[in-house]
Amino acid sequence: MSTLPYESQHDESVAELKDLRILVAEENPVTQRVLSNMLLYCGHKPSLFAETPESVLENLQNDEIDLALLNWNIVSANDFSLLKEVQQKKVFESLPLMIMIPGMDEELIAIASKFGARSYIPKPIPAHLLPEKIEEAVLASTKVVKLRGRGNADAPRTCPPAQVSEKLEPFPSAGNGTAPSHMGNGTTPRRPDALSNAEATARAKQLYAEGRNALGNRQFANAATAFAQALELKPYFAEACKGLGLAYRGLRDTGKARHFCNKAALIYVRAGRFQDAEKFHSELTRAGLKPLNPFKALGDMHKTRGNTAKALELYEHGASITPEDPAIAYNLFTLHRKLKQNRKAVLTLSRLLEASKNVKDRRNLQWSESAYYKLTGQEWGGNGAPAPVALVQAGESRVDVESSGPTILIVDDEPHIRMLLERSLETLEDDGASLLFAVDGEEGLQLVKDKRPELVFLDVMMPKMNGFDVCRIIKNDLGLNDVYIIMLTAKGQEFDRKKGLESGADVYMTKPFRPQELANLARAVLDM
Repeated sequence: MSTLPYESQHDESVAELKDLRILVAEENPVTQRVLSNMLLYCGHKPSLFAETPESVLENLQNDEIDLALLNWNIVSANDFSLLKEVQQKKVFESLPLMIMIPGMDEELIAIASKFGARSYIPKPIPAHLLPEKIEEAVLASTKVVKLRGRGNADAPRTCPPAQVSEKLEPFPSAGNGTAPSHMGNGTTPRRPDALSNAEATARAKQLYAEGRNALGNRQFANAATAFAQALELKPYFAEACKGLGLAYRGLRDTGKARHFCNKAALIYVRAGRFQDAEKFHSELTRAGLKPLNPFKALGDMHKTRGNTAKALELYEHGASITPEDPAIAYNLFTLHRKLKQNRKAVLTLSRLLEASKNVKDRRNLQWSESAYYKLTGQEWGGNGAPAPVALVQAGESRVDVESSGPTILIVDDEPHIRMLLERSLETLEDDGASLLFAVDGEEGLQLVKDKRPELVFLDVMMPKMNGFDVCRIIKNDLGLNDVYIIMLTAKGQEFDRKKGLESGADVYMTKPFRPQELANLARAVLDM
């Protein structure tokens, strides 16, 4: 694990704790979007997303991660395999990890603490609490507080010479070869001032040639040294970065191999060398390195910055190499819908569902099946379904008669609460959102079935059917995980909060509430 961008000075102001690069471990794409918006609002960068314990462990090896935000469902999966691995590798001691605990349940906190966890935050996350909790997580780690200049984040650290047996195979699957160490003081190496740009480039190419020859002769440590020195001179030298990854593969250091290969793919994409990136991704996949999708990583960055056209271009390339990835499809779908490109939105859904038709666990695909039905009026068949042309025609004929903006449903039996919520959300109406109202649980549930709203404000104590039952039916019986439910109630006891979360509510808020905070949360959920 790399040195974090902090120095050991505890007395620095919290205000300096900005621009952290954060790994978000959350399996629900809607909640991913909400957390992303919350982190951006706090001044940080949601750099990576992970949906499984395996992908979390893989991403924790990324040198650019400053903090990880982990959902309890992922932490506790597979008999706490993630926590066991993190404890064994002593990650809690070197990287701030913060676990999202449903209702801050003390029993769950006790379990996590046994594995070495130190930092927790309630799930759902109160927006006003997030900056403070991030600060606490950073202080709880051994790498503390003050941000220093990162310099060039893509340059590897110095790699001193080392030797290794030439008997290793080019791509061994296991072993204990000694890799050259990327140590140092945590700062990025700079090109020697004595060299001009032309001289540095020429020297980098010479070192790359030496590394390539050493790699061909299976002298992996020498190859890694040469490639790393080339990258000191020319940090965005994609071929040298690729060579360094392959050298570490030869040294049987899968983590560093994957890291530098992923960096090489990112450099290809940043340089517009899309075909090289796609070819390299295919090679790494066949070699069993399980590479990250570079188009998704940069697409996420452009999306958060508001560069919609560039994000769409990158996501389209990303979908071409991993069409079964629901996160890429979700981002493509939401951007197409925002731009009212309904034809492309339906094609995005059909491509994802066709690529995933043999997937047995469809929890991560429920949102796409629901969106497909909402756009086309048809259930996805799962066996090829109608031809894409028919999908588009059905989708556009249905979309044209519906509101192009998101739908918000308010379910509350108190007229003054419905009025207060309407006034709190009227700015969203100005931006294209539609408001629906229900006066009891049964009416609210029927509107959810008929209109499929993106966001529901749900009271608890109501006639005919209480909010807990409504929420449970929506999330469990109907499987509508893409419907985001904010439960509003005067009940503030911990038991009620826990019951609300167990029924499937995404956020549990107590009355009275602040209208502006409510509107901000709705905008974050709907990405408005």
